[in-house]
Amino acid sequence: AFGVVAAVVLWLNARGVFMYADAVATGRAEVRRPWRQHAAAASSYFGWSLGITFAMVFTLLFAGGLVVATVFAFFAGRLQGTGGWLILAAMVPVLVLLGLAIPLLALAGLALRDFVAPLQIATGLPCGAAARLLESLVVAQPGAFVLYLLLVNTIRSFSTLRNVVLVLVLVAGAIGALTLFQEATATATAVNEQTI
Repeated sequence: AFGVVAAVVLWLNARGVFMYADAVATGRAEVRRPWRQHAAAASSYFGWSLGITFAMVFTLLFAGGLVVATVFAFFAGRLQGTGGWLILAAMVPVLVLLGLAIPLLALAGLALRDFVAPLQIATGLPCGAAARLLESLVVAQPGAFVLYLLLVNTIRSFSTLRNVVLVLVLVAGAIGALTLFQEATATATAVNEQTI
């Protein structure tokens, strides 16, 4: 059930990516025309997006499963002696490779959304061909791509920091309001007791 819901969300997302890119490119906020016009490109994009998402989920589940199984085996006493330490040592490179796979898959998702989809619109190519075109562009101009990644990550970091600060301000304001409410209630109670 979760896989079906995820696939539907990704399919709608694929259609939305092309509708948004079309709106930015044309300056018109339409629904029907871009929905129909970019249907084939969005379907191709959806297949790649689904593949990247399932690869990410599989990687996370596999890495998490390895960690949980290893920790469980360690505390259950099944990893004892030299053999146990060898198994733990063998887990390290596997987890390092899985740890590298996660940011690479996230980078693939970013490249798909921010570069491949616009290339599909501009060239009319399916997703795989547009991804190969992006690859040739990145090889020809790696500095521009790295600069883009740095800028995007900087903006996201500041956005995240802004959200954290906003939450902290809201929490501080709520605590302050509760304190004032408690003081007002205590003062009102004291005044009522004095008048009685």
